[in-house]
Amino acid sequence: MTRIHLEPFYSFDNLIVEASPIRGHQGCATTYAYNALASGFIGNSDLEYVTSRMIKVLCGKGFDKSSTNKLKAIQRHLKARLTPTKTPDLDHNCQLLAKGLGLPNDSWKVVRFIVVMNANRGLFDFINKILPEDNYANAMFASMLDLEEGLLILILKALATTGLFDQFFDNELIDFMNIPQPIVNLLLGPKVKYYVNLIEPFIQSKTKSELKLRHFSHLECDTLLQFLEITINHSTPGINILLYGLPGTGKSELAKVLADRTHSHLIAIKPVGSELKDIKPKYQKEVSSASLRLQYLTLVQRLVSPDEKTLLLIDECEDVFEQSISHQGCGKDILHELMEQNTIPTVWITNHIDAIPNSCIRRFSYILNVSIPDNRVMESLMDNSFKGLRVSKVFKKQLASRPNVAPANVTNAAFVSHAVGLTGKAAEHNIDTMVKSNLEACGYNFHTNSYKPQLPFSTDYLNIKGGNQAIGQLEKTINQQCDIRTLLVGPPGTGKTAVVEYLANISNRELVTIRCSDVLGKYVGESEKNIARIFQQADNNNSILFFDEVDSLLLDRGGLNASWEIQQVNELLTQMECFNQPFFAATNFSERLDRAVLRRFDFKLSFDYLTEKQAQNLFRSVTDTDTLTTQTVDSINSLKLLTPGDFSILKRRLKLSNFKLSTDECLAILTIENNNKPGNRTIGFK
Repeated sequence: MTRIHLEPFYSFDNLIVEASPIRGHQGCATTYAYNALASGFIGNSDLEYVTSRMIKVLCGKGFDKSSTNKLKAIQRHLKARLTPTKTPDLDHNCQLLAKGLGLPNDSWKVVRFIVVMNANRGLFDFINKILPEDNYANAMFASMLDLEEGLLILILKALATTGLFDQFFDNELIDFMNIPQPIVNLLLGPKVKYYVNLIEPFIQSKTKSELKLRHFSHLECDTLLQFLEITINHSTPGINILLYGLPGTGKSELAKVLADRTHSHLIAIKPVGSELKDIKPKYQKEVSSASLRLQYLTLVQRLVSPDEKTLLLIDECEDVFEQSISHQGCGKDILHELMEQNTIPTVWITNHIDAIPNSCIRRFSYILNVSIPDNRVMESLMDNSFKGLRVSKVFKKQLASRPNVAPANVTNAAFVSHAVGLTGKAAEHNIDTMVKSNLEACGYNFHTNSYKPQLPFSTDYLNIKGGNQAIGQLEKTINQQCDIRTLLVGPPGTGKTAVVEYLANISNRELVTIRCSDVLGKYVGESEKNIARIFQQADNNNSILFFDEVDSLLLDRGGLNASWEIQQVNELLTQMECFNQPFFAATNFSERLDRAVLRRFDFKLSFDYLTEKQAQNLFRSVTDTDTLTTQTVDSINSLKLLTPGDFSILKRRLKLSNFKLSTDECLAILTIENNNKPGNRTIGFK
């Protein structure tokens, strides 16, 4: 296309009259549209899709469509509406932003044009309809803005790295129209004093934490704190801190504490949407939340001076990494470059460390697993949160020892109790209920304190091969050495669970009971992660770990075909050996266990059915009978497969019955339970 010499270019230097925002937009838009036609790169054929309505939105009034020369008609129409206007606030704000971003001279003119394009839909449509071929597009824009084409290209390359745009183009100005609407609104608004005011929609200044560094003593943060102090004071680039762990463990609070101790301003990067004035900001329709935060992080990094002692915070950062390396994001290379060259130290927080690829993990300067605090730290946190609620020390101690209770569970329950004015027992009940509900909602179905024995525990009713003195040995060993491993085998109801409960109570330790449903996941690899998490949490809380029906998890690997089943057994065996607290496992089917299991246990207790003497004594105790007839003794002796569990059933039946059961009725109940055992099952029909 050859350049056509038309009407003279209309300079913005002639704008002298202040205009209202709407008229100002139309005045600027009219000038831009007129200069586009005056550039010499537009002919009649380029105006085929320009409509009178489009021109009306652009300048306030549609053009005469009867003219045979559309170019001249539109040009005369626009020239007649060139109103000398002045937009000092817009010019000032654009200049301030360009300076803050360190852009080349006259870059503010490009920013101003982009803002007006976003503010005036008519101009946006008009430019897109008349845009000449690729080779001439930037030449037309340069002419419109009174810039050299080479300088315009240089400005565009600089703009591409600022984070102002959701894509990283460096070719044509038309690619740079998708500037965040909140920034457009601020640039069009009143004059701002500092360029950082223009990024206020994307950031949230975090308040100081009520916690202190001593509340995170279980994490050993001294080295991290010293590292941050040095790098912040020396404005060291490329500093990224990753805090990961379960939800509610205090990762965000730790970031606040670190900012407070380093005397830094903590700023969180948040994704905001298309309309700043909305009560609930909308996300950009075509841009993900993750891409927005990465875009705004780039922008904030450019605008905040390293000398201002600032820490940036990106919470729930896993979506940033997941989407950035996918086809929806900016690409892995750009993300890596941003992490390596960031000028402001950035704290990244995630609940899902497995969602961050190894290539990104390697680029973090410091990685810290923020685990659930130990009982001592939890009680200290409760002293702070429960102040004024008048809860007892016993309650706080019990709550602190409960597995999986995170600081957020405590603070949220305390907040509600304070808000409704609960104190004493009422506050304890509310806190306990809220914590339990929260843990259940999070999928923590560990069975704690769920065992309700019908019979008082007594070794007199245990029949352990080798003698019941083994229970006394276990008591001493648990108190002297923590990491003992004990396997309990035997038929159901013989007292295996009762022994573990007794040992936990006598040692004043929290007992965490795990069943198969707590471990197995629906995805490959999920069960191994669950096993590792269970052992880690029990270790952190100094809890006794009890795997009931462990044969369902430790099957003999020789008979397994699926690789995930073998990996599951390997993981459980490995975690058992590394566990630093008492570990118990019970099974009714020891023959199913993997051959490598038995050698990993320090104690192996084999439980058998009750002896005749034990069964007789239990019958007297449960039925409250002093003397048994010879016939009753013979009947009891004929039942060779009785267990303490059978007598627990009998005791419940006696408690639930409206009248006292006779001896024969009691014997009938025990006979049914005895005959239901595998050893008494018959084959065929009766």
